[in-house]
Amino acid sequence: MRLVVAFLVAPLAPALLPAWSASQNGSYHPLAVFVFFCGAFYALQILVGVPAYLLLRRFKLQRIWFYALTGFASVALPFIVYGEIRRPSQDVGQALYLAIYLGLLGGLSAAIFWLIVRPNRAS
Repeated sequence: MRLVVAFLVAPLAPALLPAWSASQNGSYHPLAVFVFFCGAFYALQILVGVPAYLLLRRFKLQRIWFYALTGFASVALPFIVYGEIRRPSQDVGQALYLAIYLGLLGGLSAAIFWLIVRPNRAS
């Protein structure tokens, strides 16, 4: 049951940060940004998070930093690759900033997932 709760709750806090940012600068409606980021993080959890959880559990790598690093890489690497394909050698700093920012959100989501699931706690 904790696994389902972790899956449902983990993307909520990281999605609040971009929604708050959107509310401060008025670029987009904060609820739309929140829903978009939640959807993106849920999709990433299904595509990357669940297989990573199963692999990390199988190989007994149940440390928070394994989860955070996996979450960071699963979000940041696609943005770095996409930025390099889309516009090579242009706006490298902006693409790197965006990749690191979104990667930190992914790492935060994975860390929250681990804090809820916590394999070292009794079921």
